[in-house]
Amino acid sequence: MMPFKINLNSLTRSLVTLYIFLFSYLIAKFYTAGDQFQYQSAFKEVKGLGLIEAFAAYHFYLSSDEPIYFLISWVSSNLNFSKDIIMSIANALLANILFRVLKKLNTSIYLIVFIICTNYYLFALYFAAERLKFAFIFLFLAFLSDKNVNKKYLYLFLSLISHIQVLVIMASNFFANTIQGLLIFVKRFKFKFNSRSLIVFFVLGLTFLFLNEHLIKKFTFYSESTSSKELISNTFQTILFLFLSLLYTDDKRRTILIFIFILISASILGSSRVTMMAYMFFMYYSLRINKGFNLVIMTTSLYFSVKSIFFIINVFQFGHAYP
Repeated sequence: MMPFKINLNSLTRSLVTLYIFLFSYLIAKFYTAGDQFQYQSAFKEVKGLGLIEAFAAYHFYLSSDEPIYFLISWVSSNLNFSKDIIMSIANALLANILFRVLKKLNTSIYLIVFIICTNYYLFALYFAAERLKFAFIFLFLAFLSDKNVNKKYLYLFLSLISHIQVLVIMASNFFANTIQGLLIFVKRFKFKFNSRSLIVFFVLGLTFLFLNEHLIKKFTFYSESTSSKELISNTFQTILFLFLSLLYTDDKRRTILIFIFILISASILGSSRVTMMAYMFFMYYSLRINKGFNLVIMTTSLYFSVKSIFFIINVFQFGHAYP
């Protein structure tokens, strides 16, 4: 008789997934103000409406043309599912997928658990930025799908039409690839064809075709709302994550090129969610070193875990995290 063996990785991933589901369902009952009021209103209003009428109601409450969250809300509400249950399942799915992503980066399982359960930016995705949450679910699935190119770029497209803000991540990579290709051409007078960049360009173009009005509207809104702010306040955190990333990356030129695009985005659109994109690249470079047990990762992880405590306190006190 074969002895029963427990796979520690699978068991831990399952327990973390279950924990995030239960934790999300508990906190969701208290997170009712701020952006959540709009999300909840949209979820209720689309129920019982036809597709066109429902989308108009969804747009009225969220000022969004991105279809993924709308379809999830419309289908779920008409099937009489609770919004709290659906979003808790989505949070659990995000945690499960992110666990696999971090393992792929060779991160310690202990650090993975700590990050997923305490990170401030993840709390923002769990409870506040619901459309962005689904964008990251698809983005992480794309990262896990390197061996299946068709599936990878399908996930990237679904990520973009979930929330246009992930365009910053894709465009920064595209920018870095393009500049590196031009540098090779100038240096060697040899053109290096990159099929992946061409596919990314196609995905970006297809997204712009679907969401061009929404993209222009969002760009105009964010750029006008940040025009009066100082450049340093919009870019300081991104610059910090750039320097921290340079401590751990071998490809410093590519890293600088990626962050140049993010810095430009932050200076135009503001620091709020663009900084999250910079943090993601920082984590990508830094978690590879010593399984994540390095000074910068440990320090920043502790800092963002403390911020998460205040995030939850604000939810209990004010009904949302950003009073």
